[in-house]
Amino acid sequence: MSQLDGKPFKAFHETFSAYLLRTNVIAEALTGLTSNRDHGSHAWASHIRSAADVYARPDFLGDRRFGEVLGAGGLQFQEAIFNPRWSSPT
Repeated sequence: MSQLDGKPFKAFHETFSAYLLRTNVIAEALTGLTSNRDHGSHAWASHIRSAADVYARPDFLGDRRFGEVLGAGGLQFQEAIFNPRWSSPT
């Protein structure tokens, strides 16, 4: 994301670290599973999906997609690690 945004990795790392220090991702993801879900819904509950929602908040990564990295040219990295956000089965 730092390369896509034209920012040094150090700046991204500082933002990422600060977010993790102030955000208990696991606790908030568990809360999201129980309090933000329509209990009559057939949507598949997932801790991974709920955690992805915590990371996707506007004050952190927002609605960023892996396709942005795949479609970008000129990025320089040796390794990419990502966690896909799965769609619910229909």
